[in-house]
Amino acid sequence: MSQNQGPEGLEGRELLPEENEVLKKGAEYKALTALPGWKRLLDFLEQEADAALGALRQSESLDPFVNLGLKLSWKHREHVLQMVQVEAAGAIQQRAELVVQLLETQGEEWLDGVLMQEAIED
Repeated sequence: MSQNQGPEGLEGRELLPEENEVLKKGAEYKALTALPGWKRLLDFLEQEADAALGALRQSESLDPFVNLGLKLSWKHREHVLQMVQVEAAGAIQQRAELVVQLLETQGEEWLDGVLMQEAIED
């Protein structure tokens, strides 16, 4: 059976390469977010952003460029934290939506076979 086909013996369309990628990426992020290290990473990024915000608030500088630099540092750290969170959550959500769509169009037995084959190939 090729990598992007439904399970053997079951009628159904082949998975598109993009669908395979969505399923794989979502599964990888789901597994990653279940690890204790994921929470530690998010905590670390949040602490870094909080520290940058604290430095901005505590700044007594009258130089607008110093304050701008502190503000940009804080905004950048906040942005990195949000990007990481959105990337993982988005991939997991896309996978869930695709699974629902495939369930509706191909049936549970076909999808179970696809997901099982995906797990075997990993």
